Amino acid sequence: MSPRASFFALAVPCLLALAGAAACGDESGSGGDDGSGGDDTKSTSEATTTDATTDASSSDASSSSGGVDPCEGLAPVSFTNDVAPIFVQRCATTGCHVGTLADGGLDLSDGNAHGDAVNVATKSCGGDRTRVIPSDPSESYLHDKIHGVDLCGTSKKMPPSGKPQLTDEQKQVITAWICGGALDD
Repeated sequence: MSPRASFFALAVPCLLALAGAAACGDESGSGGDDGSGGDDTKSTSEATTTDATTDASSSDASSSSGGVDPCEGLAPVSFTNDVAPIFVQRCATTGCHVGTLADGGLDLSDGNAHGDAVNVATKSCGGDRTRVIPSDPSESYLHDKIHGVDLCGTSKKMPPSGKPQLTDEQKQVITAWICGGALDD
């Protein structure tokens, strides 16, 4: 096992345990929400999409970078039909990633999410990380945020503690979208 994989195998449980209970804050680490507010029920599109994905990366550690290809075994998904509904339900909620005052300047509401996420530098990490790099989830900060790995500064896993969390299936859908080139389809 590589040193990085060993690190993640040990660090992920610790990071998850240390996640703060803050409500939404900004992307720079004050506890901001990645837009996963909402209840734990699945929409019809989420249920359909999760059938198209596999269980190959169901844990945070195996979905993140760390020696395992996060794209392996994932079926293609649609941004419009599969990813955007997750962002709207879980992220684009009042006080989080919606509107002109969206946390970290990341508006994940309908019509804004793709443009604000893909190939856009994050405001945290000194601006040297990119929110979504098409076809490269291991280097995409949004992927790292939802899995709680490779965070910089005081950034925290999204959604923050105390907010409804993304399901493994929802994380797989977002990962599959990034793996497929983060298309706006």
